Amino acid sequence: MAADTLTLFCLINGEPRSEGFKVKIVADTETDVSDLKNAIKEKQKDALDFAIPANKLVLWQATIPHDEIAGGGRIIKLDSLDDKTKLDDPWMMLSELTMNSSYGKSCIIVERPKELPLPPKKKIRITEGWKEYEAADKKTVLLPESWIHILKSDEFVPEPRGNFKLLKNDLQVGQCIEIPSLGQTPKDFGKYGPSIESPSRGQTPKDFGKYDPDQRLFFTEQMKDLWEDIYKDKTRTYRRVLSGPMGVGKTYLSYFLAARAYAEGWLVLYIADAGRLDTLVEEEADKEVVRLFLALNKNILTAAEFE
Repeated sequence: MAADTLTLFCLINGEPRSEGFKVKIVADTETDVSDLKNAIKEKQKDALDFAIPANKLVLWQATIPHDEIAGGGRIIKLDSLDDKTKLDDPWMMLSELTMNSSYGKSCIIVERPKELPLPPKKKIRITEGWKEYEAADKKTVLLPESWIHILKSDEFVPEPRGNFKLLKNDLQVGQCIEIPSLGQTPKDFGKYGPSIESPSRGQTPKDFGKYDPDQRLFFTEQMKDLWEDIYKDKTRTYRRVLSGPMGVGKTYLSYFLAARAYAEGWLVLYIADAGRLDTLVEEEADKEVVRLFLALNKNILTAAEFE
């Protein structure tokens, strides 16, 4: 009589159910847990480092509750499961496994080996609880709690996008324009009156425009040319480095371009004081970048873009 083939749903701890995989193995009187470890290692060659021997894998038989199964993106963590049994006997026969449960879906969960590098995104998944968040397209996505806290915060939130429509008008070189707040502003922006991006053409009255409370600057030829160049390539990645000595207007030029892109509804990352990132440890600097990006774009980010 031919031996039965056992199909087991398997998952690496901390992964969403959508990244689970199936292992088919002959379940006869000689097939044991060590054979299952070898089968899992063979199935997951890319995910499980080749340097980790199969016999070092730690397996659990667990039941995922029905409410945890809904939505393939939901993260499955051993710590949150009540019904689980460690398969610590390598000689235990697979025929002894009970894989049927009315409580939920039975599966084999693989502990993530300590030797296996953990990508930052997956590290967040395991160390933080993930919750549902409704994206701009009204679709639900699972995000780390720290991200949801940022998304609900008023810190660094720009003025409504509609306030930036004036930047889409036919601006004339030399025109003085007021730029709404992007949630951040360049240092001293608006403190001394409209920012003049071109070299001085002579003299100006003493204290002219000093302490002007408005966030205004003069629209320059350089702004016009750079924006037109960016807009022509809007369907492709555009990269330019603004360089030059201090005082030539790089700060205000970049602020205008960021505000103009924001007015178009593009995804924008603007950092008014990038030097501050150098004072932070790498992990904190990464969080600061995420915080600024989400603050600027949370009202247009779709569920697919969050993924």
